[in-house]
Amino acid sequence: MVGIGISLLALLPWPTDFYLITRLGISLTAGLLAYTLYKSKPEDQQGWWVLLGACTILYNPIFPVYLNSRPTWMILNILTALLFWKCGKFLKEEKQSEKDEWDSPWK
Repeated sequence: MVGIGISLLALLPWPTDFYLITRLGISLTAGLLAYTLYKSKPEDQQGWWVLLGACTILYNPIFPVYLNSRPTWMILNILTALLFWKCGKFLKEEKQSEKDEWDSPWK
């Protein structure tokens, strides 16, 4: 949810320093989510954690990628928010399926 919020906040006009903070937040969130998906089931979620890894690189604040086009960044921010939503949905479904598979000894 944090990544979605940051991505959508970046659509608004802000001072330049704010975008450095959004880059850091999105990059960290994408990296952690990619790692989580990779560790959960790498063969099932391969395309998603690879996309998140690409977001980590695209948004990294240390070696920034400059596209010099606000509309392009706006599209990327919307796509990134959708990517975070979809990957969060995968993790939620996986967590629910693990919970459903657990057999209680008191059944």
